[in-house]
Amino acid sequence: MLVTTKIIVVFLSVSLIPLFIFALITYLQIERHIEKENLVKLDAFASIQKNRVQNMLDQNIERLIMFTNRVQLKVELDNYNKQNSSYSHQFINMLLDAAKSEINSFKDVYILDVNGEVVGSTDKSGLGSNKSNEEFFQRGLKHNDVTIIFKDEEDPNAIREYLTGPLILHGRTIGVAAIESDATSNFFTASQNYEGLGQTGEFYVAKKDKNRDVLLISSLRFVSDAPLNFKVSKNEVNTPIVQATILKKETIITDTMDYRGEPVLAATRYLDSADWGLVIKIDKKEAFAPLDSLKYLIILTVAIITVLIVVSSIVVGKSISNPIVKLRNAAKEISDGNFDATLKETNNHKSSNNYDDRKKNRHNDEIKDLAFQFDKMRQNIEYANTNLQEIVKQKTKDLEKAVEELSHKEKHLKATNEKLCHLDKLKNDFISIAAHELRTPTQAILAFADLLSFYPDKQEVVERIQRNARRLNRLISDILDITKIESQGLVLRKEILNIADLVFSVAEEYKEQTRKLPIKKDIEFTYLFLGEKSDLLVWMDKERMTRVISNLLDNAVKFTEESDSIFSTIRKESKGEKDNKDNGGDKVIIDIKDTGIGIHEEIFPRLFTKFTTKSITGTGLGLYISKSIIEAHGGRIWAGNNKNEKGATFTIILPLSKNENMGNLA
Repeated sequence: MLVTTKIIVVFLSVSLIPLFIFALITYLQIERHIEKENLVKLDAFASIQKNRVQNMLDQNIERLIMFTNRVQLKVELDNYNKQNSSYSHQFINMLLDAAKSEINSFKDVYILDVNGEVVGSTDKSGLGSNKSNEEFFQRGLKHNDVTIIFKDEEDPNAIREYLTGPLILHGRTIGVAAIESDATSNFFTASQNYEGLGQTGEFYVAKKDKNRDVLLISSLRFVSDAPLNFKVSKNEVNTPIVQATILKKETIITDTMDYRGEPVLAATRYLDSADWGLVIKIDKKEAFAPLDSLKYLIILTVAIITVLIVVSSIVVGKSISNPIVKLRNAAKEISDGNFDATLKETNNHKSSNNYDDRKKNRHNDEIKDLAFQFDKMRQNIEYANTNLQEIVKQKTKDLEKAVEELSHKEKHLKATNEKLCHLDKLKNDFISIAAHELRTPTQAILAFADLLSFYPDKQEVVERIQRNARRLNRLISDILDITKIESQGLVLRKEILNIADLVFSVAEEYKEQTRKLPIKKDIEFTYLFLGEKSDLLVWMDKERMTRVISNLLDNAVKFTEESDSIFSTIRKESKGEKDNKDNGGDKVIIDIKDTGIGIHEEIFPRLFTKFTTKSITGTGLGLYISKSIIEAHGGRIWAGNNKNEKGATFTIILPLSKNENMGNLA
């Protein structure tokens, strides 16, 4: 075999075998990287979608609880169950109609007694019917449930859901509330959002049917009319949706088939609260599409390198073989008897006896010259490699620093986003409550104003208009005060006033108002002043303090039954007396005690926060505003249920005016 051929074979073997190994390792590493990247993305999407679905379920639970916690609704249902009261029956249906009009997604609202009979309904055709065999009644009688999904009988393309739960009064289940709601605006629509999932990725949710097979409750990308129609057998345990729904696994699956029989990468989640399964998946063909381009690139690179190696081997082989051929030809001539034949390169090398001459003639020896140049190349590569390592280290440090900064920014952004979401929820709650409270007195004012022209008792109509106008004015004042309190812009116009006279005048006003209520209450107002009234002078804002006393008396009247009592006690606390939070000083203590239903334990921790109320009317702002006004006067307010009798007591402590304030006033 010729030297050139041997060199080509050696060069190809030495170069292409490592190249093939390197290309294979690179291909496998990139394949693993792409698979890992896709699995991480699917896992993240699965967690996000699980949270979204869970949040929607939680929101439905909250909406249901807000509806079933209406005390007046439960009281009237209990009266209807016991007395078959027509007034209670009308009140329940009126309340249901109002609830349906407030929330667009509500299709119908039902109230059923414990036997399944429909007592109240926005669908008047269903009144009196018995639903005891219906799934929503049986579940709602036991606990709150928002996972009942079904097709609308009138519109098969519409997906509905039941929000159902028990109505409990004084520890007794007195009935069931059921809300038929439109489900198309929740995660069924969200499941059609394939952003970030390419051309084949999709997200779907399923539940178990009566045969414990998997039933899709969300749409599919490649199957039309899938919700509540498309089923997967429980025996297909290798499919992602069966893994999630039947086996309740939360995992990442790399070797499985989807419902089309296509190989996919998938991530599964299980929603324990709803007993649902969730799947995020993408076709492997799409996920590993970048590998096709890499494969062709590797093939092209190997082909180019092979051609270059062959050409280089021929050139190098000839540069090595030519001197050998010349030496062989010279030796042949000498062997043929031609002793005059000489090899010029050999003669020159032999004639160089000293070191300097041999160093100069080094370039005539191709092998030595190649070794010399290779050594220089090695030095250059070593130098370049050293510099490259330093550059890589520096770039790695810069990258780690950038990643750390990005992580801090991401955490800050996440915290800010959570805060904004919380504020947005508070805003929406406030707008909903305020809109309802503003609409009620406004409609009453307009209705009675229309009656004024022909109603015989005009004074009664005028009084009702005035009463609703005052209610509207009080609500607007509450909203303005909330704005000032939140912006720390509450300004007090203080003057020295007798707090006993203020409490007495406000109580007398409420005493008159109770006699003019549509449902009259014969409430006894009792006042007790311990000490001299002339000593009970407080440096205060009269309008704001009147608002506080009015709010407390309004709550007492609202939650006090007919023929009950409201007691107002005012006493002075001397400078020497101290409690856990006050450091002494002259103070006045005001107790407003009623004999009503008391304060529910569940709202005690948030009694003085915004939107806290157990009444079907009111915004839940009064106690929050009262607490802010009292604290702005340097006082305190708290409440508690009466120990040995029914009702509750609200206590206010305010500092009495000092001599320097009297002087400033003068």
